[in-house]
Amino acid sequence: MQIGEMLMLGSREWIKVVQKNLSTGNPNDPNSQEFYKKLLIQGKKISQLISYIWLGGDGAKQLDVYFKEIDKNKKIKDLFCACKDETKKEQTPEYELLKKVFPKDSDLPIFSINDAAFFEFKIATNKFEGSFSDPAPQENKVLYIAVPYPPRPAISEFSPEERENNPFSVIDKQELEEWLESPSDESPYFPPSNPYIPASSS
Repeated sequence: MQIGEMLMLGSREWIKVVQKNLSTGNPNDPNSQEFYKKLLIQGKKISQLISYIWLGGDGAKQLDVYFKEIDKNKKIKDLFCACKDETKKEQTPEYELLKKVFPKDSDLPIFSINDAAFFEFKIATNKFEGSFSDPAPQENKVLYIAVPYPPRPAISEFSPEERENNPFSVIDKQELEEWLESPSDESPYFPPSNPYIPASSS
């Protein structure tokens, strides 16, 4: 697949197809499998990060700023690439914030510095699904990643019984909590039950 053909990369449909191929052993190339699984894991972590912000967890307001600063690409890249520096006693603010969302060191960084060198991040405030697109010819980067960060919908706190009787509620608090607790490196890689929880392949 050529980069220019990745029209739906980041959508739920794309994630479902890749997720299915990985579970059935296709594509056969192990390098491709590794690459695509990495994208799915990175995308799930971004979705879980947004869910954490929407739930208003400790540090959520500070995390929200990274998606809303004027120079969003640099701020988001600093956040997504934050990792533990074993040579320093004090870690970066970005790392300390992400640790509140992903307590295990093995879950960080979301993107390695090497990965991020090939990406430019754009914040999509009007979408619930992420996407990839080609950079302009004069750009040195390989891909633009549109990270979905829509306004937070109303979040209800229904019991399971109440949820069944309120099919038109947008997002339930328990749904977000369950999604946040789902292992980042395991399927499903997008919230299958609710299209309003942002999904991103990366």
